[in-house]
Amino acid sequence: MHHDVPGIKMNKWLKVGVVSSACFWAAQMPLSAGAESAVWSGYMDAGLAACQDQNLERAEKMYRAALECIEGELNEPSQFQAETLEKLSEVCLKLGNDDEPEAYFRRALEIRQNKCGPNAPEVAETMENLATLYYDRGQYDLAEPLLYSSLAIREKKLGANHVAVARTLCKLANVYRDHSNYSRAESIYRRALAILEKKSSTNDLLVGTTVANLAAIMHLTGRYAEASEWYKRALTIEKPLLGPQDPQVIAIARQFEQVENYGASTRSMASRQHAVRPGVDSPL
Repeated sequence: MHHDVPGIKMNKWLKVGVVSSACFWAAQMPLSAGAESAVWSGYMDAGLAACQDQNLERAEKMYRAALECIEGELNEPSQFQAETLEKLSEVCLKLGNDDEPEAYFRRALEIRQNKCGPNAPEVAETMENLATLYYDRGQYDLAEPLLYSSLAIREKKLGANHVAVARTLCKLANVYRDHSNYSRAESIYRRALAILEKKSSTNDLLVGTTVANLAAIMHLTGRYAEASEWYKRALTIEKPLLGPQDPQVIAIARQFEQVENYGASTRSMASRQHAVRPGVDSPL
């Protein structure tokens, strides 16, 4: 389970599924696949439409049909199977089915590694999808190595200062934060923020979330004045983007209020202490 600490939990820190669409993968199928490829693509598109309509039960049915179709059509594991497994896992998790997705993600990861090579971007994406499953379970020891492996791939393929690297760093920092390793988390958040501030708009949502999580680290380590300034900065970024009633904005505002109230209480106590004349001991 997660610790009950300030900070943005970022349950959406991983987007399940590779960038490629069902139509793209269908176009890559060998001609020998025949009409079944169109059937698979139809199921995948229907699953996506059902997700957009929030009809998760239908989406699960469509993705299971797509998986059965592709597994029956091709003689060996394929990228199409990996794509389907990941989409099905996403829906299962949203429906509260925590039993199957781990096995699905692991199958997808094995397929990606065999078909794309161990350092392919698709492999990094699937590693992070599996990592989020472990993160949500509080299994940080399992999430951490996957995120480091993904980070190594992204740095090698994209360079150390790419926005995708910053996103992975933020996910890794979340693990350390929720595991109460605040110094390590802060160091990683700061590295991610330095990348984002160079590469992204100053009003980028991930910039705001990273600023909020740095504020939370300061909050947790008793640096209330610093935390107040960083929470304020996060609100300046996120409130225009998400609106004042967004749960994330409300959470940041609540934490900002907490540190402000604590600061006011501390200042009041200090003021009362300074009211005692210097050099005069309090009575025993």
